[in-house]
Amino acid sequence: MGYSKVDIGFTTENAVKAVRKNVSDKQLLDFRLSCRNFLKAVVAKLLNKTAVQYPLANNLAFLDPRLLSDTDKNKTRLKFVLRLLVQCNRVAESDVDEILRQHSECAASMIDNERDRFVNFDPVKS
Repeated sequence: MGYSKVDIGFTTENAVKAVRKNVSDKQLLDFRLSCRNFLKAVVAKLLNKTAVQYPLANNLAFLDPRLLSDTDKNKTRLKFVLRLLVQCNRVAESDVDEILRQHSECAASMIDNERDRFVNFDPVKS
């Protein structure tokens, strides 16, 4: 993105126009480049803090109805989530096999009976 396309805001634009006579082109360029670099740094920091950076959030995709038919990948994801939950003492290790079995049965039932409904699931509308 070019420095001239950085939106520095209405008030800042007016302030730049007001002091334009006292500021060199180089200073204006440096200011806009600084604004661009600041915005890039903020966005990079936000992306580092998002939930998708964490393995738990990525593996919770097994709950997405649109991905229901990908049973092998969903089972792997569910196992990962269960492993974390066992480590955190949120799920008993003795319950893991039963949870996996119930999930497989439930997913198979949904795939057999309501495949179109889940494949066409729209998270914006539903």
